[in-house]
This record gives sequence, C-alpha cells and structure tokens, in this order.
Amino acid sequence: MGAWQVARPGVYVGAALLLVLGVRVVLSALKAVESRIENNASGFWRLFGSAFNGGEPDKDYWQPFVLGLLESMVFPILIATNHWTYIGAWLGLKTIAQAGAWKKRRVFNRFLIGTALVLMGSYLLAHMVDVTTTANKQLHRTVMDKLPSHTGQRAAAELRR
Repeated sequence: MGAWQVARPGVYVGAALLLVLGVRVVLSALKAVESRIENNASGFWRLFGSAFNGGEPDKDYWQPFVLGLLESMVFPILIATNHWTYIGAWLGLKTIAQAGAWKKRRVFNRFLIGTALVLMGSYLLAHMVDVTTTANKQLHRTVMDKLPSHTGQRAAAELRR
C-alpha cells in the first residue's frame, strides 16, 4: 500500500479553486446561451451573471461549486494512488441520484460537461501528489540513518524538492 502527500498544499488548494471556478464560468456561459435561445431573452452578461451567482430560476446557493471543489481536491489523490474505482462509484451514485431531475437533455449535458472538466483538471492536479510505497519509505529511513547528521539533513532537503 502506498502513502501519499501533497507537495505544496497551498498551491494545490489554489489550483483546485481555480479549476472549479473555471468550470462554473463555463457552465454559467452555457446556461446563459440556453436562456437566450429558449426564452428569447436579451443581455448575455445579465443572464451569465445571474447563472454564475446561482440566481433564478435554479437557485443553487453555490452547492455545486462546493461539491466540485471537494471532488477536485479528492479526485487527484485517488488518481495518483490508482483508486479509479472510487471515482467511478462516486460518479455513478451522483448520476443515479440526479436522474429524476434531468427532464431536459441540456441540463444533463451541462452535468456531463462539468464532470468531464473536473476529471480532466483532476488528472492534471494529480501530478502534484507524491506517492511513495512502503518499501521506498523504509529504504529512505535506512539510508538516512547511515548518513552523518549534516549530510542527512542536506539529503533530506534534496529529497523534499
């Protein structure tokens, strides 16, 4: 079983935030275009702002954003540790739970687009997760124990980079 750690947690969380914010922008733009076409409404930016802020008619109170943020922080770790089954199970559960709400195909398509964007971004973020096996950790400890303390400190600093 491998262990993992995020090399730079602040950058990791910031990248996950940017990813989910970008997904929200894309989905809000799609929703604004749909509203313009279906309702013959004018003012793309007004419609976009309303969709982005979680406004009428589908008040979401930013819950999809929070869920997407959690996914974009957990999925890269699952990808890096090769636990794809958990991602598949979560997406299956999420899809089944919302199946009744998708009366219109466009809502389902937005869900698929958002999910695909989070998965693609998570795959990129997975490169920020360091995965080590137990054997590698034991080897590291053995080598570090045999080195003089000042050399070991420099070697440990190099390994952390």
